[in-house]
Amino acid sequence: MLDLPVPIIAALQGDCIGVAPVFITTTEPHSIGKELIMFVLATGTFTDPSKLGPYLDEEIVQIHANRDKGLIVSQYLRADGKGVFVVWQVGSIDEARKHASELTFSKKGLMTVEFTELNPF
Repeated sequence: MLDLPVPIIAALQGDCIGVAPVFITTTEPHSIGKELIMFVLATGTFTDPSKLGPYLDEEIVQIHANRDKGLIVSQYLRADGKGVFVVWQVGSIDEARKHASELTFSKKGLMTVEFTELNPF
């Protein structure tokens, strides 16, 4: 297990209380208004966890802002502390890539991210 300081672990886990889970009853991407929406899992891996500290507050503000806009459905810190899982609700996998690339950890090269489109079952 990676040894991250407790404040970093707590902050990265975020405030998930009050965030309702999203359930989809179709195998097709759903729509909100006229916009086609899909869910994308972004699996982030920290490249150097020891360097996260100075950028943590900015990253958290960005994550919460994206969640407040409805772009992030949920976010989780890996139990081993080596990265994060973020579920994006976006129009395309490219849109998820764009939003993730704008996050501080990505811009600073502190996190690599892989993207997977999700389908309900």
